[in-house]
Amino acid sequence: MPKVARTQRQGSQEISLSQSSNMDGGEEAMSLLIKAQATAAKNKKAKETQCLNGTKEMLDGVLQACAQDYAEGISELENLYNVFQMELAASYDRERKYWLEAVAEQETFKTSIEELIRLCQESEEAREKEHIDALAMARDKVYIAPSGVQKERIKPEHIFVLPYPRPSPDVFIRKPIQPLKESACTPLFWNAFDLRGAGSCVHTHSQHAVMATLLWEGETWEVSHLEMIKGVREAGTGKALSYLDTLVVPIIENTPFEEDLKDSMAQAMKKYPNAAGILVRRHGVYVWGTDWEKAKTQTECLDYLFEVSVKMKLAGLPTRLE
Repeated sequence: MPKVARTQRQGSQEISLSQSSNMDGGEEAMSLLIKAQATAAKNKKAKETQCLNGTKEMLDGVLQACAQDYAEGISELENLYNVFQMELAASYDRERKYWLEAVAEQETFKTSIEELIRLCQESEEAREKEHIDALAMARDKVYIAPSGVQKERIKPEHIFVLPYPRPSPDVFIRKPIQPLKESACTPLFWNAFDLRGAGSCVHTHSQHAVMATLLWEGETWEVSHLEMIKGVREAGTGKALSYLDTLVVPIIENTPFEEDLKDSMAQAMKKYPNAAGILVRRHGVYVWGTDWEKAKTQTECLDYLFEVSVKMKLAGLPTRLE
């Protein structure tokens, strides 16, 4: 009996030792597993941290580059804006300079224009018969009336100021603020300035001038032995004609558009170098002078002579004596 008991106790002791041995191995495995997991977690965290740091560095680089580009862009925009401001200021200064020069020169010219308009307004015949479309030249500038404005309502600020000579039709020294157009007669006024050295040119739609072009069917209108001939100058700008001189004014054919008369007017002026004006059949007359006063005076003298010659012609009287 005792022997059996020892055997049982020995077996129980072996089981206990075996279980103890098994427990020690499991704990060790568990410990290793925990360590492995901890190491993996640590490595993962390290990689994540490294990745995050790399991403942060990359983003910092991108942001820095963007900030640099933005700063450069802002700087470039500021430079462009400064250049624009400088150019705008320079342009303003140029315009202001031109304006002040034009205003300064116009102060003396203003009185002349207003006087010319006033004289035309006071004349009943001028209001009924004439369409004043002219203006004048002062040294290197030409003053042109606007188109489509009632002549009695023209103000100095309505006047176009053009350079002389004029490099192109688009060049102006000063234009009215209002949406106005320069006179359609401008190219024809230039004929007087270029071919006669005139200081002023007048265009009218005088009834007497129109009647003269209808009764004189040729290419010239001619009269002589009339006192008013003394008021007309040779070529419009030369010496005064005499009572005995024959006054000859070329007649050109009209065109649908005023500016289309330029070439035929120039040809007539060259063909008749002593002519003081140009008649346009069924239209009117162009008259010039060394200044606006003389151009106006010669316009009045010619209009008187047109009227008298028409009456003489209709009465069967000779308008030219040998």
